[in-house]
Amino acid sequence: PLVATIALTAGVDPRAMMVTVAVCSSFAFSFPSGSPNCALVYGMAQYNPIKLLKYNIPLIIILSVATAAGATLFFPMS
Repeated sequence: PLVATIALTAGVDPRAMMVTVAVCSSFAFSFPSGSPNCALVYGMAQYNPIKLLKYNIPLIIILSVATAAGATLFFPMS
């Protein structure tokens, strides 16, 4: 609701911003604090979150760029 209100106030189509926020919120799986399920998996598999940063940071960057490009492609803001 907050993103839709900001988009409407700015005079742009809120769908692009809402889709971007919804998809980016699902990127939390990259960290153990993302959800209880993530914490269980990280704990049971004995993953070290610090060692996984070398994979998670590039993954989040790639996913963010892909999400921004996809939102711009499917919902042009002009």
